[in-house]
Amino acid sequence: MTNVKFVIWSCLLLSTQFLIFPQNNSSTSDENSLESLLNIKISSASKFLETSTLAPSSVSIITAEEIEKFGYRSFSEILNSVRDFYLSYDRNYNYLGVRGFSRPTDYNNRILLTVNGHTMNDFYYGQASIGTDFTIPLLSIARIEIIRGPGSVVYGNNAMFAVINVVTKNGNTSDRVQFSAEAGGAGTLKSSFGVGHEINKDLSYFLSGMIGDTKGRDLYYQEFDAPETNKGIVQNLDWDKYFGIYAILSYKQFTLHGSYGSREKGVPTGSYNTTFNDKAAKTIDSRRFLELKYEEELSSDKTISFRGYADHYAYQGFYPYAIIDHDSNGVAWYGAEVMLRWDIATANRLIVGVEDKHATQAEYLNYVENEVATYNNNRARFLSLYLQDEAQLTDELMVNFGARFDKQNNFKGIFAPRLAAVYTLSKPTTLKYIYGEAFRYPNSYELYYFDPSSRFRLSENLDEEWIVSHELILEHKLNEFMHGVFTVYNNKVTHLIDQVYDPADSSLQFKNVGKVNTTGLGLELNAIFDNGFSGYIRYSYQVAKNTEADSKLSNSPISLIKTGFSIPFLGFFRFAAEGFYETERLTVYNTETKPFLLVNANVSAKVLNNSLSFSLRVTNLLNTTYSYPGGFEHVQSAIVQDPRMFNVKITYEF
Repeated sequence: MTNVKFVIWSCLLLSTQFLIFPQNNSSTSDENSLESLLNIKISSASKFLETSTLAPSSVSIITAEEIEKFGYRSFSEILNSVRDFYLSYDRNYNYLGVRGFSRPTDYNNRILLTVNGHTMNDFYYGQASIGTDFTIPLLSIARIEIIRGPGSVVYGNNAMFAVINVVTKNGNTSDRVQFSAEAGGAGTLKSSFGVGHEINKDLSYFLSGMIGDTKGRDLYYQEFDAPETNKGIVQNLDWDKYFGIYAILSYKQFTLHGSYGSREKGVPTGSYNTTFNDKAAKTIDSRRFLELKYEEELSSDKTISFRGYADHYAYQGFYPYAIIDHDSNGVAWYGAEVMLRWDIATANRLIVGVEDKHATQAEYLNYVENEVATYNNNRARFLSLYLQDEAQLTDELMVNFGARFDKQNNFKGIFAPRLAAVYTLSKPTTLKYIYGEAFRYPNSYELYYFDPSSRFRLSENLDEEWIVSHELILEHKLNEFMHGVFTVYNNKVTHLIDQVYDPADSSLQFKNVGKVNTTGLGLELNAIFDNGFSGYIRYSYQVAKNTEADSKLSNSPISLIKTGFSIPFLGFFRFAAEGFYETERLTVYNTETKPFLLVNANVSAKVLNNSLSFSLRVTNLLNTTYSYPGGFEHVQSAIVQDPRMFNVKITYEF
């Protein structure tokens, strides 16, 4: 992507302002109210609308206003601010840890990522993209719903540790045009647009797009410090190019939405024993989907909904050895879901649903010198049945029971239950207990991948993973400005699928390696005051162990401390800052990273009746040197992260 192409694209984005007919300066809803935040209704916990306080889960909501205040520039930055979550980054993909659990190079396949309820995990790797390969433009996000704990009872496969649902804007809620351009460290340029319009009471649309280009920095890796490997310096190989477009169209009871995006990333770490500092090392990920939803009230107490969808994912990897090793995926799947919501009584709601999903293509090819060396194509079908009953037994006690049966044609059927009790001790205090089970079938990558060049061996007789979870949650509204949460939990994972390194021949292989137990607690205090000041304090204590080996789990910090605040000043300025502290993590090579403190800051201003805004964001303000653990594919036990970086953004809307 050249700078000329970037300028042309930015001009195209700006020209979209003429696609909209009315022009107004109305803004989104007022964020300066704790009550409005707590009363947001979400559907991702139970597949029907309810407030986060009554949802049978530990829920966090990140609104568009919070994203703007803190100046987040990527999806992974947003998620890193959430209680119990933490990041890893190996200079190729971003990984998300939840409550002490994050396996290196698992592509986030134990977390379910959805956009307006549509599953974004691909069929081959089960990947939940959270870095620049998440190509839904940030300015299209209305809010993000974080549902901790097992979610298989309503979502099935992959929903083991959390469900993350991105709720986008639409023409009814965002009847305006937005355009933004930003520039930052490491030669970053990015441009985004959003166009929304409510044509009439029945018809509306929202369209958004983005494009970005990062030149990257030269990096130094001590493990490669030798004359034949450029003294450990990798040059012009940390680049990143990406684009994405998202659209949603609503007509009466119908909603059509879809996206298309692609990311191309240079790989600078010499992973999988590839030639160090070779410019050919890169990966390409492309993802697209289209979904049609329909909802109809059959009667005053019954509602039926339908959705049909089609998805495609493509991957290419270029790995330089003495020759170029090139592999690729082409994965296509489609499906449909029907759900009935029945209010059996005033205080009793039942949902029943069925989903059928077919993978018509799950293709993997490996090329050596442009000749196909490995090929497999393993189609599959998923059939799911689920029900959920929520009953208000007394004024204080609500009980939620759910169960789901899933059958994948290559594996046995699985039954996953959930039981939750929500007890309102008093109007500002709620106590929840949740028991849940969830599963994950081995994906195609784990089942069928092998590559002699990188010494990756074919797996043998993999079983599905299983998690059993207990959680106790206490929520308390201290006053009209402050809200607190306390949680304790225990997760037991059996038949864990992990990469196992064999030192005898330096090979890797996926195996079911045993049992993992994670126990922890979380504390959170959020505040929003009338004067515009808001802030949070979040603490997570998490102990993760391999119980069979009686050893600490790798890539798992014991403590996470997060704090942030935002305050207006001088009328139209706002200052926001966040601090993140985490303790050491064990690497796959039994070394440890160092504890670190990161501080980020954002200064923003709105002028011209809030139609023009500016922001300056500084990440790693203290210029801390810190590292994240990598996987066995790296010689480096830990991957050094970015130093202090600046980013300037301008947004115009009308």
